[in-house]
Amino acid sequence: MASAASTNEKKSSGSRHRKEGDLHFHDLRGTAVTKLCIFGIPERVIAEIMAWEEGHVAKIIRRYADRSAATKALIRQINERRT
Repeated sequence: MASAASTNEKKSSGSRHRKEGDLHFHDLRGTAVTKLCIFGIPERVIAEIMAWEEGHVAKIIRRYADRSAATKALIRQINERRT
């Protein structure tokens, strides 16, 4: 059975405590979500691609997508719908 100390060590090694550059495979999924958002893919479609709930996709986008890039993507979508 794991000791309390080793359990705490496992908890403290979570994503909030990682050093810069300490990336993991699942980080690529967040990057993919960000890129798809920048390219103007709707959150609903991104959620289907990633097999995530739309709320989780929205949370990732809020956390990681550059706000100006998200704004540019939205403006591009609006302009495309006008034509």
